[in-house]
Amino acid sequence: MAGLIMNDFMLSQAQVCRALNLSRATLHRMRRVGAFPPPLRLSVNRIAWRASVVERWLADRDPQLATILS
Repeated sequence: MAGLIMNDFMLSQAQVCRALNLSRATLHRMRRVGAFPPPLRLSVNRIAWRASVVERWLADRDPQLATILS
């Protein structure tokens, strides 16, 4: 578990959109209806997701997609 925490990195909104081939508007809609994990607020104007959270979300949807961020 300690290795996971040390290797876990943050993904910006732009990185998540690029990795998942989503527009910002689609990502926002998915967040609003609870279809995507909530982000962490890093500052007033900055949000990000832990890569492990996005990978887990992908694995829950389709195990073959979970390797996108690896």
